[in-house]
Amino acid sequence: MTTLRLRTIWIDATGGTVDRAPFEQRALVLEEYSEVSGIADIVRAKAVVFRFSTMHQGQFTKWLREDGELLLNHGVQLYVLADNDIDHQWCRQYLISIGLSASVQLKLNPEVHELAEPICRCPTEPIANDHLKISGMSIDPLFATFLKRAFYDCDSLLIQELAGGRTATVASAHVRFRDSIVGPRPLPFFVKFGDVNKIREEFDNYNQYVAHYIPFSLRPQLDIDRCIRGPSKGLLVGKFVTRSEPLLDALRRGAGVQPIHSLFEETLSGWRLQAYEGRAGSEVTQTFETELGGLFRPDQMPDGRFELAKSLGATKTPDELKSALLALPARTYLRSPMHGDLHCGNVRVRGIDSILIDFQLVRDGPLVVDPACLEVSLVFSAAGDVNDHWLELVDKLYQPEYLVHPPPPANEPSNREWLWSAIRQIRLIAFGCEKSSGEYKTALAYCLLRRARFNEDDSDDARRSNEEERAAYAYVVAERLIAELQR
Repeated sequence: MTTLRLRTIWIDATGGTVDRAPFEQRALVLEEYSEVSGIADIVRAKAVVFRFSTMHQGQFTKWLREDGELLLNHGVQLYVLADNDIDHQWCRQYLISIGLSASVQLKLNPEVHELAEPICRCPTEPIANDHLKISGMSIDPLFATFLKRAFYDCDSLLIQELAGGRTATVASAHVRFRDSIVGPRPLPFFVKFGDVNKIREEFDNYNQYVAHYIPFSLRPQLDIDRCIRGPSKGLLVGKFVTRSEPLLDALRRGAGVQPIHSLFEETLSGWRLQAYEGRAGSEVTQTFETELGGLFRPDQMPDGRFELAKSLGATKTPDELKSALLALPARTYLRSPMHGDLHCGNVRVRGIDSILIDFQLVRDGPLVVDPACLEVSLVFSAAGDVNDHWLELVDKLYQPEYLVHPPPPANEPSNREWLWSAIRQIRLIAFGCEKSSGEYKTALAYCLLRRARFNEDDSDDARRSNEEERAAYAYVVAERLIAELQR
């Protein structure tokens, strides 16, 4: 992305010299130092090479502990050289102890050209633009550093947090390019900042599951050159989905069920097709526990949630429900790629098109799970809603006959008619995916228990109370479904 990183910093506390020719032949500038202090603009170097010596072990450990992660977060390649097996093993253990073993290149007595070549070939990381003016939401210093690197070619950036990020910070970014032949105002970006392993997983999922299977216009586009990974944190950058609204808002304003039909029959058609094409392993016989056991862990149930569920009618403990799920018979079902977190906040609507976002949890699994996850999020989300007459609607939607056949169309205007119609449409799709009786009901039980273990982060006391009641009642409904499945 930028050609400004040409310096390789070589630190050898023993005062030894290095052959410059292999670096100069590759248009790299080599700078030699005998200690780590006082090196100007070290975060702008392309690489730093440290030759380890037991005589200078203290200098080495202090430097890596204090500056190693900083340099890596600025995109600097780090190499540690050991002269013998004992030093190599010691360095490896130390790198593991400080969490940098996966990010620092440890070499045993290499030739100089064996370093110069990979340093040269490694893609040049952008240098942080310290002149970038960042405004909007409050962010931590590392997030700011990553933004300054990702948007190195911009003068200003307005960042605004987006709702829905449970494990990462998700925001829109409005920038001004410093020098563009088209103009300074591009369409907005989205940025996602979080754990590097989760960022890496989502990046890989874009390449493996999204690029060739989700239509181009129905998903965000990654800007690969602006994505950044450090030792512990990472940043995804892509094109923001403009002129769209959350699925929940679209349904509540009377957009009908077309967005739900579009979601499964258009947006997700590339994934769902794989199950019907007889892909290897798409039709399996096993328990759902193998696929979905991670959705519900009794030890993750928040304090007080089960007691509230008991007051609403629950009788079985989380451990008892887990045992009951484990005891359910094996069943045959269709298997395909699934989103893994298809709640209503991860679906945006533009017109009647449904646009899917957040691909961090994508994996293979039962075809009925995504509809179940979406249904539970719509029924048991209290966002912008109150619980007046809500329990009555839930009891009606989850009566046994409507879990065998979809509920009938709403025949007259009623409170939350939009929700009734949305759930009917989801079940029309879900029941068409079943290979065995009770398959969708089982998926719903898992997704309901998953909802029951979530704590909503809401500062409004009334909304938080509504969310607590809905999470607890999800537990109650799950217990009912499991009892029906045991008959």
